[in-house]
Amino acid sequence: IVHSIGGYFTFTKYTCKKNFGMGTDSVVLTASDAGWINGHTYALYGPLSFGATTILLEKPSIILNEKILKKILFKLNPTIIYLPVTLIRILRSRRSKKISVKSVKSLGSMCEPLAPEVAKWYSNNFNLSNKPIVNTYFQTETGGIISSPKFNEEISKIKFGSVGKPPKILGVKLIKNKSLNKKEVVISNPWPGCMSIVLNGSKVWNKYWDKNKFFKLFDSASYDKLGNIVIHGRTDDVINIRGHRIGSAEIESILLKNKNII
Repeated sequence: IVHSIGGYFTFTKYTCKKNFGMGTDSVVLTASDAGWINGHTYALYGPLSFGATTILLEKPSIILNEKILKKILFKLNPTIIYLPVTLIRILRSRRSKKISVKSVKSLGSMCEPLAPEVAKWYSNNFNLSNKPIVNTYFQTETGGIISSPKFNEEISKIKFGSVGKPPKILGVKLIKNKSLNKKEVVISNPWPGCMSIVLNGSKVWNKYWDKNKFFKLFDSASYDKLGNIVIHGRTDDVINIRGHRIGSAEIESILLKNKNII
């Protein structure tokens, strides 16, 4: 995938400021791989655009060591913590004690759908239950966040597990996928932050566009009662059992209801 320079960089800086509240004095703690789009955008280029500081942990196992984690948090005073959902789930399963770090202003999650139960734990664990999780929804193809709760939104307007409401200018829509009997996410108005081309991959590029020229993200989703988007998982990555197409997020939601599974 090839991104533009100006369009990608502008969108990166905009979403860093709008969604995370990032600025010159920010210290961003992230366990994202630098070679991944999360690492590109919110660990490297975004913070660099402000002259902010990044604590980049490419070995997530460091965070699982409670003594080392506390040492990092209290010595380096991060203002933004941005972790993969998988890592948050592992931290939760270990039943870590609450950590109160006064410097932390916003908590973010990346990659997989963030289940409400996990989001609540994440928020409570860092004593930020009065603020929403910046549960980011985007892909390498989009360059930056399509939709997420903002760090300074009223908690009453955001339901745990949702990815908030996307800016109208981005043209994010949920349309019916008849073959799956689900709604899927599409973009009707691609912006300069999106990918420009797929290098030597015209066949792959063409698969992204439907008959209405909407850009497909291959994710199923729905709206909650507050009008926020909830992502359910991939439309092209499912387990097919007796004709039932089950996504990983659906399986996780059932497992989380069983108190014997941590």
